[in-house]
Amino acid sequence: MFVKRFHLGHVAAVSLAAAAIAAALMLISKPIRGADDSASLDLSGTVTAQVDVTITAAGAAGTLNLSQLHAETGLKVADVTERSNVPAGYTVVVESANRAAGGRCAGAGPCLYNTAATTEVPFTLLKGAVSQAFTGSTTTWSDTTAVQLADLASVANIAYTIGATVLPQGTYTETLTFTITSK
Repeated sequence: MFVKRFHLGHVAAVSLAAAAIAAALMLISKPIRGADDSASLDLSGTVTAQVDVTITAAGAAGTLNLSQLHAETGLKVADVTERSNVPAGYTVVVESANRAAGGRCAGAGPCLYNTAATTEVPFTLLKGAVSQAFTGSTTTWSDTTAVQLADLASVANIAYTIGATVLPQGTYTETLTFTITSK
């Protein structure tokens, strides 16, 4: 019985050793796999809509000659610069303060108005050489359907004629407001 036990123990030890060797061989025969991982980085930036209109008055804008029989056919009164980064475009509208005030500017266009004497001098607003037609107190200066990243310059001119009658004393004024709006 002693031999039998010894033999069984020896067989168990050999079986255990064989199992360990078999397991080691299985590990060796399987390819060793490397570790891996991945992650994503999303980048994004936003540019807001930007529109800009700039008016640079010419010296003549503040010193208009309103002498008897004087006429101007294209007097430069300002440089106008517009810019927009909106792909759909923009509109620039000019509003006449005197026309918006009501009771002034009897004609279809804007006017220089003397409030003390309730007298007006009608004039035509020109974009370069092109007359701007007013509807009510406004006219459309520009209407685009595209982005304008570089400054777009134009010239605001006016045309007027003083009649044979001397105008009443006083200051004649008009305010033209240029407003740019993105589409």
